[in-house]
Amino acid sequence: MATVLSIRHGGGESDPTEVINTRYAWVLLVSLAGLFTFCALFKFWFGSQKGQQSKFMARIKKHLIYAPLIRSGQTEFRLSSASVIFTIPTRLQACIIFTAVVLNIVLLVTHIAWDSAEKSLFSLVRNRAGTLATANLIPLVLLAGRHNPISSIFGISFSAVNIFHRWLGRIVVLEAVVHAAMWLASKSSTSGWSYVAEEFRSSQFIFTGLIAVISFISLGIHSPSIFRNKFYETFLHSHILLVCLALGGLWHHLEELPARRYLFAAIGIWAIQRLARFLLVIWRNCALAKTTRGIVKEIPGEAFQISVTMARPWHVQPGQYIFIYIPSIGLWTSHPFTIAWYDQNESSPTKESSDINVSEKSKENTIHLADINVPQKSKETTIHLIVKRRTGFTAALHRKIQKTEVHIANVSPLLEGPYGGKQYCLDTYGTVILFAGGVGITHQLLYARHILNGLEEGVLFGRRRIQLVWAIRNFEHIEWVRSWLECLFRLDRAKNAFHVQIFITRDYNGANDTLSLGGNLRLFSGRPDVDSILRCNVDQQVGPMAVTSCGPGTMSDQVRKACIDYQFDCNIDYFEGNYCW
Repeated sequence: MATVLSIRHGGGESDPTEVINTRYAWVLLVSLAGLFTFCALFKFWFGSQKGQQSKFMARIKKHLIYAPLIRSGQTEFRLSSASVIFTIPTRLQACIIFTAVVLNIVLLVTHIAWDSAEKSLFSLVRNRAGTLATANLIPLVLLAGRHNPISSIFGISFSAVNIFHRWLGRIVVLEAVVHAAMWLASKSSTSGWSYVAEEFRSSQFIFTGLIAVISFISLGIHSPSIFRNKFYETFLHSHILLVCLALGGLWHHLEELPARRYLFAAIGIWAIQRLARFLLVIWRNCALAKTTRGIVKEIPGEAFQISVTMARPWHVQPGQYIFIYIPSIGLWTSHPFTIAWYDQNESSPTKESSDINVSEKSKENTIHLADINVPQKSKETTIHLIVKRRTGFTAALHRKIQKTEVHIANVSPLLEGPYGGKQYCLDTYGTVILFAGGVGITHQLLYARHILNGLEEGVLFGRRRIQLVWAIRNFEHIEWVRSWLECLFRLDRAKNAFHVQIFITRDYNGANDTLSLGGNLRLFSGRPDVDSILRCNVDQQVGPMAVTSCGPGTMSDQVRKACIDYQFDCNIDYFEGNYCW
């Protein structure tokens, strides 16, 4: 066996080169764990400084934490406003990524006898690159899951985790390419290309390695944002398929080799994550004699509202999102949406006494799940999602409700989650500005509701100023959240604390039409001037200021730049709610 291993990969566990490679693989894993621990400690320290203004903190936030990597301020590389090629990390994220890249390069070239014969040198670099690529699969899989321990334990946002996952994936691809290139260079120079072709045909070891390398390269090519955003379902299925091909090919390629232990760990982590997700879906959507049920209703602006009454109640937090399955529409596929609103309903614990009959509501535009008459009452949580019609799943769902007479349909969804909701807290800020673009309003409403409810119930104290700035394309998009804004304006504390500015960028002549929400609400034509809005709030600032944004990348870039510019003028913190699915 030792002879076979020596021929295939340079030796077994007792081979000195494999001992060194194993040692450096562990150094890599421990170093990456240390890097994420440092990130967690840094975030904890930064959070402890929240609300404290000093020139030192202002410099840290301006030049490191909030600063974009490039001077133009962009965090997305775009072909057009609708076509994002890839996400550009912030300066702090770039430092972390750079550290990981340098770490891999140092471990790849250290303890290599560069004065060795060409054949021996190729073998040493090949084995080291292959071992490091396989070891990197462990953190790569950890960063990929929805049940993400790194995000939960270290408190790193979903967007940041996603960015780190993609860059670590690129490192794995490059190391796999180096591994394959070293083998090709060695064999082609000593035995010729005919021998290489014969090895591909006759050797299972070489053929499965080829499958793994091609799969890794394909994963790197098809992963940019433009493919994920334009063809989400195609991307998701092809990504899973290529991952299975890569891991399957690698499993056979590493048969009886020491590096297989890292692959085994990565596959084990992936399996545990999948099992945890499956069990969570079952637990969340099935209770005694009850299952999750939902209604889809068309709303203006080529959108629809999905209202889902959960089988089990849960405490909804601002910023949470879920993945929704509707098997009758999308089979096994799931799609992420932010929770826009929620209700705590009094309803029956039995499915038979709480079924919803759409035909009885055919004359109404809105369905109120809490109006159902029930003999025995218990708490139920109903969450509301706003979905913009695009292609694939959302287009199929839109066609389903178009077939009904009242454009309302019952569905049997399954919800996975909730995720998120713990990345930042706005309770301690006196001034809160919430910027939203389009359906980004779904991320911001619950933050306003949470603060206002806290003031009403006496949980939060002091004078507050909350401003919601929402940019939409058409006036009719206000209908997405009209009833929820009315709920917020009816709160006593909202009269002086809650201000809303809605900017309509297309076909608006300045008239209020039939809008009668009351409260401190103003409509404007055109795009919001972020700098002017921020300057106005700085002049009227109450306590520390928090600014959040959720919308197109261009809006978030403008908000971030304005926050950076005002760092030395006031105590201001910036948070971004974009998820980068």
